[in-house]
Amino acid sequence: MRISYAEKLYFWTVGFSRVFIDTFIYRGFTAAIVDLNRHKYLKIIEHCTDELSRADSKLKAEAHLLRGTFRYLWGYSESDVLEDLDPITTCSVPASLEIQTSAWIKRGELFTLTKDIPEIRKSYEQAQSLSPDNPDTYSSYSNSLMEADQLMEAYIQICKAVEKSPDNPYARKSLHSH
Repeated sequence: MRISYAEKLYFWTVGFSRVFIDTFIYRGFTAAIVDLNRHKYLKIIEHCTDELSRADSKLKAEAHLLRGTFRYLWGYSESDVLEDLDPITTCSVPASLEIQTSAWIKRGELFTLTKDIPEIRKSYEQAQSLSPDNPDTYSSYSNSLMEADQLMEAYIQICKAVEKSPDNPYARKSLHSH
């Protein structure tokens, strides 16, 4: 059975899993995913930038989210990270609901560093409105509120996470640690 390039790309973008890595020459977002799967992180930002520079790219939202995530992890400035998250959160690039939710969560995590409570609330409330049944929006919000010393609100959010996913061990562990 022959697998097309589009099918390979689909497997990488959906699950970021190591599937069908062969001798093909990769560039842009595809190269970033290949490097991510190979635990070679140094060029991921560069590969995403390459993807974003291509006018015909259909993966701009994914590239923005991945580059923004790595900029966040590498300690880039708030404005650099927001340069990637804002096109997704303002819908200036087409993005799936999952990508939009992830961008809002990442934005909330970013503002947790500066304990900017209004921006934390705005970010997570938007994520929750997009994906109200996603327990990650509640548990991430709880963690950010804990970091910002908003303990009662954090407890409420982790309770909601457990309510949405009673079998989620991460949410249950967080509930017991509050």
